[in-house]
Amino acid sequence: MLILAVGVVFFFSGCSNSNAEISDVQATESVPEQVIINGTFQYSERGKIMHVLRAAELRREEGGNAESPEDLVEVRNGFELFIDGNMAEHAAHLSAEWASMDEKNLRLVARHGVVLKNIEGDILETEYLVWS
Repeated sequence: MLILAVGVVFFFSGCSNSNAEISDVQATESVPEQVIINGTFQYSERGKIMHVLRAAELRREEGGNAESPEDLVEVRNGFELFIDGNMAEHAAHLSAEWASMDEKNLRLVARHGVVLKNIEGDILETEYLVWS
């Protein structure tokens, strides 16, 4: 009988989280407004393709307001960015496993297996690249 009583006490007091702890965790997690799997995106100016992005997973979090947007884009599980042109003709090619883009400040951070190759064939291989 004593073993049963100890088991019941242990069962009901084993794990607990207060509502404040749960709220703190939920407040720090942000859910992206958009998640796109295996997407290809063409960025153009005046009808001319400037860059092409192929991403395994793209997540966009919108911030700011209509007058001053502060969107953040995160790319996961690999991407390719064709710079100054389309996928067939471009000045440079950037690839990595992960990247984030602060669209307001035009700042790109790429990590994990970063490879940047230009039209002349020069190659930069690194684990971390900041481009602004």
